[in-house]
This record gives sequence, C-alpha cells and structure tokens, in this order.
Amino acid sequence: MLKKLPKILILSILAVFLVVGSALALPFNDRTSPVYVNPLGWDGLGNSLQEHLDLIYPAAGFDVENQDPAAIFIPSISGPTASSFMLLLEVAGFHNWNTFGIYSYADPNKMLTVFGGPNAPYNSEAVGFANGYVQIGSDSSTKINDFGTSFGFFLTTPQENIFYSEDDKNNDLAQMLIYSFPGTPNQYIVACEDLVLTDSDQDYNDLVVKASEVRPVPEPATMFLLGSGLIGLAAFGRKKFFKKS
Repeated sequence: MLKKLPKILILSILAVFLVVGSALALPFNDRTSPVYVNPLGWDGLGNSLQEHLDLIYPAAGFDVENQDPAAIFIPSISGPTASSFMLLLEVAGFHNWNTFGIYSYADPNKMLTVFGGPNAPYNSEAVGFANGYVQIGSDSSTKINDFGTSFGFFLTTPQENIFYSEDDKNNDLAQMLIYSFPGTPNQYIVACEDLVLTDSDQDYNDLVVKASEVRPVPEPATMFLLGSGLIGLAAFGRKKFFKKS
C-alpha cells in the first residue's frame, strides 16, 4: 500500500509520527493552573517574590502567577556562544550552601555548577557552548564534554536534595518556576524553592536567577502548530490521492 502512495504523502505521514512522538516527551511542565506563590512566606513582610521582582525590575511588570511552562533551554544564538546567568537574590537559610547550575537534557548526570554558595547578589557568569561541550567562560577546568546544547536548571541543597526545572524529576513537584522576561526576548527568571515543596513555605524566593541569551526548546505552541500543519498536509494529500485512484 505504501508503495502506491505519493512520496510527499509518505514523508508527511512519517513527519507526523515523528512530531507526535516528540510531543509525547516535550520538555516542558504540563500544569493545568499556575503554581501558588505564597506572598507571606517565612521571611516576613517585604520578602515575597513579587515584591523583590518589582523592586529589581520596577518597569518590567512581572506577575508571579504568570508562569512559563518551559523547563529545557538552548542558547539563543547558534555556534560557539555564551549564555549568561545572574544571581538576583537568595532569601534562604541555606544561602551559604545552595548551589545552582545547568544539567544536560541528554544526560542529567552531567551537571555544571554556575553558582556555589555563598554568593553575593548580582554575581554573573557566562556559560559557553561549543562542539558539544560546555564550560564557564574561559575556565577550561569547568569543561564538560558531550554535554550538548539542551539543558535544564538544577538546585542542590545541604539536605542532599537535587531539584530540577523539570517537574517530573521532582516527583511532579514544581520546585522551580520559570518566567519570561516581559518585553525582552531570550531572557528568563528562574525562581527556586530549596525545601521539598510539600514541606516549604512555597515563596520561591530562596534562589532567583536571571538567564539571558537562552530560549526554550522545543516550544509547545510551535510543536502543536507544526504537528497540526503536517497532519493537515497528510490529510490533504490522502484526499487527493484517493480521488485519483
């Protein structure tokens, strides 16, 4: 039967299956509603995530309830490039011990620490991606080979927990929230909770990082539109084929 089908139709059908297969494992957080961000955590008045973002970026218009589903990112510029990460704040008892970094989506055991406690606010680091490896700036001692360009974020704590930007790696708990930077492409805010969510104050101000020159991959909306288009193309080709038969 396949031999009788036009080549474009066969390729379209195969493409649809590939897209559908990829969609089943899209690296984004599938949440039905925004994650609750406690405005009155254990840190007292004036220390909520919303208040801190409003203070740091008063003109940006952040809304902590407007969360991005992205969990995995790539550098936004092709070739050997550097994404940058800035530590904005740590309002946590573990601030001297928490570490933050990126892990390889292909191999989550490959982890590059970007910030190791203690760190001062507004510290920044450039992370370079080239030829499959990753490292911090020009520091070859941090180089990790076969890392790839797709990465998520991780947080380690002195309680020996490792939390990830992918909820399904945290027993489906949202230990990190991602925010698109309003009006500025390829910039995101990563807000972390450093205690197991069910035992925490859920204020997400424990460690907050700004990531620049990064973008989510794949983008759920783009994948949906691509899949819909390919399915439509396949259906159209099938209709034309059987009209001729």
